[in-house]
Amino acid sequence: DPEQMQKQMDEAMKLMTGGNMMESVLEKKDEVLANLEKTGLVSADELAKYKADPAYFEEQMRGAFDQMEGLFSDPELINTAAESMSGMKDMLSNPVIQEINEMMMADSVTDLQIEELRLKLLQDPSLIGSDGAGAMLGQMTEDVKDADKWKTGILEGRKMIKEMMGAGGMGAGAGVGEL
Repeated sequence: DPEQMQKQMDEAMKLMTGGNMMESVLEKKDEVLANLEKTGLVSADELAKYKADPAYFEEQMRGAFDQMEGLFSDPELINTAAESMSGMKDMLSNPVIQEINEMMMADSVTDLQIEELRLKLLQDPSLIGSDGAGAMLGQMTEDVKDADKWKTGILEGRKMIKEMMGAGGMGAGAGVGEL
């Protein structure tokens, strides 16, 4: 609901742009600068300016907060975001997407399970053509026609997910929003 989303965004912006949040950013200037340096979000030259000139740092931080406030108060942006989130919710609630996700995340999977899912999709192609599922699955919508390609795609996807999980790539935090 765009109206509800707008209310939530307004509340978030009041918190972020209120004196307390801005004062917190300014009080924790050293932490903020260290985080900016670590993440590479600003150039070395800009970082040097922030460190050398506290007034410049404050001006830039206030400007960034003002920009965010402008974005979050744009009704068109809020409507687009609400529509996108609704579409994503619909797509993720697609039983086929859920079944594929479960298969990808399972501790183990058999060749029979992989083939049963493929046959299920072949029997009813509309299962992957609805709710944007086809777009999310990409090449897999074609691979389903070939047992070997399908199996390879599933196994490669599982391997990639396991590697990302093992490397701390998923769920370990990206360092974003951790001021």
